[in-house]
Amino acid sequence: MSELYAVEVPGIPNKNDYETRFATFPGNEYSGIGSLKMVKLGKVIYRDKRGVLVCAKSFDLNCRIVDDLHEAVKNGHPQQFLATARVVKYISATNSFEVAYSGRVEKRAAIEPEIPKAFLAHDGTWRKPPSFGFSKGAREWGLGVAHVDRGSNVAYADRFNGTTKLETLQKLFESPVPWVQDYVLTLPFADPQDIPVPPEPAVEYVPTQAEIDAAPALSHEEFDKLPAAVINEQFVLDPIFRARVRKMEAEDARKLVIFNQQKEEEDFRKAADALRKKKAVDAENEAFKTGRR
Repeated sequence: MSELYAVEVPGIPNKNDYETRFATFPGNEYSGIGSLKMVKLGKVIYRDKRGVLVCAKSFDLNCRIVDDLHEAVKNGHPQQFLATARVVKYISATNSFEVAYSGRVEKRAAIEPEIPKAFLAHDGTWRKPPSFGFSKGAREWGLGVAHVDRGSNVAYADRFNGTTKLETLQKLFESPVPWVQDYVLTLPFADPQDIPVPPEPAVEYVPTQAEIDAAPALSHEEFDKLPAAVINEQFVLDPIFRARVRKMEAEDARKLVIFNQQKEEEDFRKAADALRKKKAVDAENEAFKTGRR
């Protein structure tokens, strides 16, 4: 049996007739969305004269219908629910559907990130990036660089490519090639106000003993939801978490002591009751034997 496809429009507003949610057209010639009508599944996927399940329209044609419906909605078609149209594949074994095509994926124009006014050179100085030598291709930017190395007096040229201008400049400033590094050092120093301020070092928060003492015991429900890796990391790095785990363990130990005490008392009570019962039976038997009963 070949694969079975149909155009489903799940967003139809008439929920009382939800079964009529499949789009098709009569005949073999598709003439646009004006020829479409909504039908039930049996009109688009049915058994032929041999009893074999077949679909009324091909996968490619169904995809074309979906694209046309989406385009019509974009152009202002009043029936906005048509935007939910999709091609579904019918799974006869489970009487279910899986989405096979949801419409064209629109390519978004690449967003050019802002280019910093200062880049860090390999010697630790901040330099202004070059503003010329760029070219835009169909898929990427290019930056052409030519330079006479001041150490070897040899002329070099190269091209750096990237999906954005920023990427090409990053490749330039991060290059390990000696002549490229020498070229970077010929670029003008960045203006002081353009040099990024280094971030302040992170200060690890150390909770007070009062905060640790006030932390509630971790519940087993919370503990069981955490992955083992998270538990291990937090136990080492987080004093409050560590205290909460230890309080949970201490509470478990306390409950275990109480349980054992109660069990011991219960066992003692049962043994005492059994001994009293035995003594009573023995006394009754002795009285019977001696005729004092």
